[in-house]
Amino acid sequence: MLTPEDKALIAEYMGWVCDCGEYYREAFPNEQIINYDSNDAGLCVEKMNDDCGCEWENFVYHTTRNRGYEPWFSIIADIFMNSDNFFQAMAAWLRSKK
Repeated sequence: MLTPEDKALIAEYMGWVCDCGEYYREAFPNEQIINYDSNDAGLCVEKMNDDCGCEWENFVYHTTRNRGYEPWFSIIADIFMNSDNFFQAMAAWLRSKK
């Protein structure tokens, strides 16, 4: 489960306004709502690939090595098939960059 700190790290990386609950959604109905689901994960991967894919490669390497795996496609797909896994791994990667 993502902590509020994890969500804030990811939102900062993506340039998103951190979702502040139901009141925020009512006060700013035209703002993008961040659900931290597979659709949002796809946007994150797209941003990681913007800079020649270097960030994506670093993310995959960091995530698979921290779990003791070689970065093979089947392992990567297994880790990232669930959006919760993806965002937890992304938050850990972002913390490691600081």
